[in-house]
Order: sequence, then structure tokens, then C-alpha cells
Amino acid sequence: MLLEVLLFSFLAIVLGLGLTFMGYAAFRVLLPILGFFGGLWLGLDLVSNFASNYPFLGVSLGLVVGVVLGVIFAAVAYFVYSLAILLAGLILGYTLGAGIMLPIGFGGFMSFMVGVIGAVALGYLFWKGDMPKIYIMVITAFAGASALIGGVLVLFVQIPPSQLGLALIEPYIAESWFWILVWVVIAGVGVGTQYQMSQMAQSYVPEAYSYDSTVKEYETKAKKQKS
Repeated sequence: MLLEVLLFSFLAIVLGLGLTFMGYAAFRVLLPILGFFGGLWLGLDLVSNFASNYPFLGVSLGLVVGVVLGVIFAAVAYFVYSLAILLAGLILGYTLGAGIMLPIGFGGFMSFMVGVIGAVALGYLFWKGDMPKIYIMVITAFAGASALIGGVLVLFVQIPPSQLGLALIEPYIAESWFWILVWVVIAGVGVGTQYQMSQMAQSYVPEAYSYDSTVKEYETKAKKQKS
């Protein structure tokens, strides 16, 4: 049990720090990691909802299903970037949808259905949107703050590792004004840090460039040299 607590809390804290302070800079690198943890937590969440009467079976089966989903989601996130964007929207949408229902007392199937609706809605927005820089920073910072707080809560035995899943961290944060304030402050510092890092990087390496414009610029310089 102690090993499980240490493992889950360590992974959550590391993921939380990475997302909060380096989410934008390492977005492509962190996407497979986010996909794996998203699949892992989704498996735990789904199985726990449908096996609530069998806690031990729910956790064991949830881990197996979660690892399988995690590997699939991570592979999709790594090899197909556009689908990874959609996947990120689906995961976040499910988290928000199910998270809204749990604090008001609607768990199980109802929470799952609202989570699915949220996943479809936000996934569509992610697919059609252009994912601007600030948007990515805000999303990764708040997601990282949630994972970081969740890891701390597990480490100090405030919540069991099985509760460190999708839509299950936010209710614990929402119960305390202290944790809400900590959550907002951590996310705010994370957004500020990411923005400063991106500005520093942009001064050395252009954040985005057009291949066509680069070729035209090279051709123009070549013509000037010939003339």
C-alpha cells in the first residue's frame, strides 16, 4: 500500500510540475505522457463507476484497463498530432463534465454520461480551434496544478490512490477555499513562467515559420547576390 501511494503521488507530482511550468514548451513531448495518464485515469474512473460494489476488483481491473488505454492514447498522441489535439480535448471535456456532476451528488452512470457529453463538446472545439499559445498555457497550467495538488493529497493520505483519477481531484479542491486559492496561484505562476520562457525562446528561435516564405526569402537573396 505504501509503495502504491508513493508511486502514484510521485508520478502525479512530476506530471503536475511538467504541465504547470513547461506545458507549452514541451507540449509535443508531454502529449504522449498526458495521453498515457489520461487513459490510465479514464480506465480507473470507468471501472470504478461500474464496479462500485467490488472495490478491490474495481481498482485491479481499472489499473489493467487504464494501462491498456494509456498505451493506446500515448501511441496516438505521439504518432498523430492532430488526433492528439482531439484526444486532449476529449480528456479535458470528460474531466470537466464528470467533475461538475460529482460535487452535486450525481455519480456513477450519470457522471459518466455528462462526462461523455463534455468530452464530445470540448473535443469538437479542440478539433476546430487553432489552439493558440495562451490557450495551451492556461490549459496545461491548470491541469498541472490539479495533478500536483492531487499528488500531494495522495502523499499525505488525504485521498486514496484510486481517487487520483479523472474528475476526482477537482471535488477535493472545491471543498476547501485554501486548495482553491493554491490551485489558482500555482496555475497563475505556471502561466506566467511559460509565457516568459516562450518569449525568451522566441527571441532566439522563431516560434513558427512558413516554408514557402523561407524559400522565397532565400531566392531573393540569391538573385541580389547574382546581380
